[in-house]
Amino acid sequence: MLTFQSDRFVSGTFLIAFCAVILQWLAQGAASGPLGIAPQISPGVATPVRLFVPRLGVNAPIEQVGVTRQGNMDVPSGAETVGWYKLGPKPGEKGNAVISGHLDTLLGPAVFWRLNELVQGDEIVVRDARAELRTFSVVRTQAYDAANAPLEEIFGSGSGVNLQLITCNGSWVEHKRSYDKRLVVFARALSGSVLRLAP
Repeated sequence: MLTFQSDRFVSGTFLIAFCAVILQWLAQGAASGPLGIAPQISPGVATPVRLFVPRLGVNAPIEQVGVTRQGNMDVPSGAETVGWYKLGPKPGEKGNAVISGHLDTLLGPAVFWRLNELVQGDEIVVRDARAELRTFSVVRTQAYDAANAPLEEIFGSGSGVNLQLITCNGSWVEHKRSYDKRLVVFARALSGSVLRLAP
């Protein structure tokens, strides 16, 4: 059974308490997502390497994360990096690509601290290893109780080219070492949005 968890890590001499979004990948063939049909993107999408969220000033390296021994989605290693679930679709491929990031640490805000400020129409840009930029438009944001997030809607195979950004939200629950809510930003690919950077 999927659970959302939080964890702690040591950076130098500082013990950092961060909100870790640990999400288990749903089985293939899950129900279609709610975002409808997005424009088809050409096959052969390369590995994502950087995430840009202009409205928030986010310019973050993307790590590849898999699953833990417990079968949960792993988390990015640092407060200023994000983690793409490498066993799912790449951003730009059909389906729901998922990228998670930390909300905060004991030292202050982390990469997705302002994720709740995104609104419909805001743009999210992903750069891949071939220097191609793919732009996604925010459809909606939604906060869910940690124990009741709609996992199929977030992680399901989907019928379009979608990107979901996830972080923690709500109140910190000390005895659980976790926030009590999860924030999900649902976005879809824009038509004709693939650009190739000059070498």
